Amino acid sequence: MTQAFSRLQRGTRIGKYRLESHVASGGFAEVWKARDTVERAWVALKIPPNLNSEEEQLFLEEIRLSAMFEHPNILRIRNADRIHGRYVIASDLAIESLDERLTRRIGARRALSYTRQILAGLTHAHQHRVIHRDLKPSNLMLFSGDRLKIADFGLAKVAMRTMISATGSGTLLYLAPEQAHGYPCFASDVFSVGLIVYQMLTGYLPHWPFEWPFEGHDTLRSKVPEVFGNWLRKATRPEHHRRFRTAPEMLGAFDRMESAIRRFESRKKRQSAGARHSRNRSRRRRRPVVGAWREVRFREFERAYGKKLFLRFHCPDCGGPISEHMSNCPWCGAGGLHLGEDTEFPHYCARCRRGIRDEWHYCPWCWGPGFDGADGEVRPDPRYRGSCRACRGPMIEGMQYCPWCHTKNTRPIRVEELAHRCSRCRGSTHREYWGFCPWCGAAQATQNGAP
Repeated sequence: MTQAFSRLQRGTRIGKYRLESHVASGGFAEVWKARDTVERAWVALKIPPNLNSEEEQLFLEEIRLSAMFEHPNILRIRNADRIHGRYVIASDLAIESLDERLTRRIGARRALSYTRQILAGLTHAHQHRVIHRDLKPSNLMLFSGDRLKIADFGLAKVAMRTMISATGSGTLLYLAPEQAHGYPCFASDVFSVGLIVYQMLTGYLPHWPFEWPFEGHDTLRSKVPEVFGNWLRKATRPEHHRRFRTAPEMLGAFDRMESAIRRFESRKKRQSAGARHSRNRSRRRRRPVVGAWREVRFREFERAYGKKLFLRFHCPDCGGPISEHMSNCPWCGAGGLHLGEDTEFPHYCARCRRGIRDEWHYCPWCWGPGFDGADGEVRPDPRYRGSCRACRGPMIEGMQYCPWCHTKNTRPIRVEELAHRCSRCRGSTHREYWGFCPWCGAAQATQNGAP
C-alpha cells in the first residue's frame, strides 16, 4: 500500500516508486534514484516540495515541453503524475551528469562526440522554437554507450520572436550576457554550449569579459585544429548578434569541420608515433655501465626470454633487462619502475607515470581516477595473456586492476615461461637469474649464484 509522504527518505513509497538514494537538489525539486516496482526498472524521480501557483505553472510547463520532444539527445519523461498532492516526474536514470564526468580527464574525441550530441538535441529544441536557457554540465546526462541527453527544460521558453523578455534566470557561470540582462534568445543557448565545449577540451571555464584567447588556449590548440578554435570563438562572442544565431546553424558549421578534425587527428598520431619510436631507441642505448659478469648474464637472459617476456627496456639503476609491465626490477629490486614519456604505450598515467593504451577506461597499475580511451574498442596486443575474472576483459601480466571495469586483480601473476613462484605473492619468477620478484619486489632465494 502506498503511504502518504511528508519527508523524503530512503525506502519511502511514492505511488509505484520506492526511493533508493538521493541524487541531487536543484532548482525547485529534489532528484532521487528510485525503483519502479511494477516495471522493475530504475528511474530518476524529480519531486518538488509544495509549490505556489507560479512555481506550479513552471513545473507543468517543463513537463509539457519535455513531452513534446522525441529525440535521442533529449531526456525522455517516462511518467508524470500527482501523488498525495505533490507532483512527481519519472525519467530514465543516467549513469552520471557531465558535471561529474568533468572531474576526470575527457579525451578530445569523446569531447567532440558529446559536443555533437548536445548540438543535435538543442537543434531539435530550437526547431520547435524552444530556448533552454539553463544549459550547464549538471543538466547534461550521460548514459551507457556514451549517449548524452539534455535535461531540465524548467526554465525554457517558447520563443515567438527572435528575442524574448524574461527574468535573468539561469546558471550564472554559463549565462550569456544578454540573458543576464533579461533578454535570452536562441544565441544565448549557443553561448552556453560554447563555454561547455571549451571547458571539456581545456579544463578551464571562461569568465567575463570573455576576451579571446581564453585561459587554456594552448591546451585547446594542442587538441583541435585552428578552424575549431575559430568556431568556438564565434560561439562565445559577448555580442549575441556576432554568434551563431541558432543551434542548427552552429551544428551545420560543426559538421563542415569534420574533415579538418580527421586530418588533425591523423597528423597528431603520426607525430606521436614518430616521437615515441625515437625516445625508445634513445632509451635502449642509454644503459648503465655494469660489470662483465652481469653483462653476460643480462645478454644470456635476453637471448632466451627477451621476446617472450617483452624485455624492451633496462633498469635505470643496474641496467638489467626489464619489461614495461614489471613493478620492480628483478635484478636489483629497484621499485617504482616507470618510463613516463618513454613508454611504448600511446600515453602514460599522470598519477603513476606508467603506460596506458587509448581504449583503457582506468589505469591498471594504480588506483587512480578514470580517464578516457578513444572508443573502448579492444585492439590486439601480444601482451594480452590473461583476462579479468569480473568482466573478462583482456589483461597484461602485472596489472593490479582491470583497465576496463577497475576490479582489483587478486590472483597471483602467472607467466608461462617462468617456472618458479614468488615466496610472498606466488607470482611467476625465475630464481636462476632473478634475486627479486618483479611483481611485489620480495627478495627470492636464488639458485646457481644469480647476481
